[in-house]
Amino acid sequence: MSDRKIRIAVLHFSHETVSFLPNETTLDDFIYPGSPAKGEALLQFDPKNYMGGFVQVAREFSEVELVPHYDAHLQGERAARMLVRAIRGDYKPAHRTIKVPVISPTVLQWTGARPWMDLVQRALVWEAREVDVYVNTFFGFPFADVPDVGMTVQVLTNDNPKLAEQVARDLAGTIWRLREALLAIKSRVHFRRGFDDNGFARTILLVEPEQPFLGTTRLDKLPYRNVDLARFYPYGDPAFLEASS
Repeated sequence: MSDRKIRIAVLHFSHETVSFLPNETTLDDFIYPGSPAKGEALLQFDPKNYMGGFVQVAREFSEVELVPHYDAHLQGERAARMLVRAIRGDYKPAHRTIKVPVISPTVLQWTGARPWMDLVQRALVWEAREVDVYVNTFFGFPFADVPDVGMTVQVLTNDNPKLAEQVARDLAGTIWRLREALLAIKSRVHFRRGFDDNGFARTILLVEPEQPFLGTTRLDKLPYRNVDLARFYPYGDPAFLEASS
């Protein structure tokens, strides 16, 4: 490693960070002393501007792969190790990015069940099979106000653009083949509500799938007021079909 000075720029992007805060927030709550950009600079895409310039020349991207996002710590460690190796010259990033025109609701992007789980597993197989291969599968945020919203695959290799192309095309092709299954909305949760004279919901009917999500909310924790959890039917119970008719 030479004695030359090295500058590291890191762009941290998060969405839905204020969705569940109990208090109102403003832009000032997210601008702090030393913040690299603020105000109009956050919206500029000028190659000479900090944000725009960073995006144009960035070679490494790190993504939290799983939903719920319980792998953030692991992905942060991997990204840090890659940065150190790249600075030392041990890792020369060659990447391939492929945009896949599939937009999906975030409520479907559950990686603990098929077919979304299959995408993550396929990426993990590539990472295990090939040395120094890192795969990011960006499911996409359907409410993003950008013209190229959708799913994206990015593959990083150690100075092997041909391998990056192969892996990226394999994963992008898999997404496209599974596009109908990825967008299928199954009967995961059903509910019916009745209202009293004051307009409050009084009853709610839920049906859980055969293999409930690990993050399924407990029935007694539902954020509804004045609700009677009158009946709970297992998935496929004929009583539910009769009650719902």
